[in-house]
Amino acid sequence: MAISIGSAVGAGFRLVGRRPVSVMSWGFFLYLAIFLLLAIGVAIVGLPLLAKLGSLGTATPDRAQSAQLVTQVMIALWPALLLGMIGGVVIGAMVQAAVVRSMLETGQASFASLRFGAAEVALILLTLLYIPICFVVFLVSGGVIAGVAFVGHAIGGIGGNLLIFFGCVAYGLVFMWVALRFSLAAPMTFAERRVRFFGSWALTKGEGWRLFGLAWVMVLVWMGVTIAYSMVSGIVNAIFTGGAMASVMASSGGATPDANALMAHWPVLLLAYIPTFLMGAAFNGVMQAISMGPWVDVYRQLVGPTDVATTFS
Repeated sequence: MAISIGSAVGAGFRLVGRRPVSVMSWGFFLYLAIFLLLAIGVAIVGLPLLAKLGSLGTATPDRAQSAQLVTQVMIALWPALLLGMIGGVVIGAMVQAAVVRSMLETGQASFASLRFGAAEVALILLTLLYIPICFVVFLVSGGVIAGVAFVGHAIGGIGGNLLIFFGCVAYGLVFMWVALRFSLAAPMTFAERRVRFFGSWALTKGEGWRLFGLAWVMVLVWMGVTIAYSMVSGIVNAIFTGGAMASVMASSGGATPDANALMAHWPVLLLAYIPTFLMGAAFNGVMQAISMGPWVDVYRQLVGPTDVATTFS
């Protein structure tokens, strides 16, 4: 049975309509988690050390002191970077699992489908597997493009340039087709609670070109949704920020406010930013559903109406 591209494209939108609060919660969860990671990272490095680093740009520092300060920052920074990378992987796996769970385990009730269990651990392992795979892909891609460029330059002229152009385009399309054969690794890994990267290749046999078409349709959908959001958020931001700036200018006697005046009115500016923040967080959650939903729907179409919730309850 061939997959339905129309059903897959609409899967994310159907999820937004069915569980709008959960979808928006994913965006707020991402924003809050990232904020906490940044706050912990700053606490690890230390505000005094960061303040000293910032002072390097406002004065003429001694080279030895500057080198010593940069070294101190780098030593203090690596634990924060490590925390950020680990935290980012865990947070991403939790949100990804929440999207899949909300579509495959509709019978299980939990707030926004967010939790941490075997499925999330399996998705974390899948993400870690992507690191060496991406490294190999980078090396192979570099070798292929370099080879095409070498042959093209050897031929020279218009023919050589056309060879380079069409060779790179052809490689990009082939690479995209191959990558899409592995696009169901995440929902498969979630459903089976074990890494199923190569299992996606077998499951998508005979569906490569439909997945190729689905990917291009989704690119257009993502572009349309992003443009629409940018227009709406731009208008909202202009209204509230413009109102806040008008208030600051009025209290400054109509003069253009300087940095001190802006700092003195930071509560007003913060309140003006809240609508943009709320819209951004909600939109982030919507994009999680729109981006992940189609591939979960394709997986569900290919494996049939298996009750994942019952199997892994």
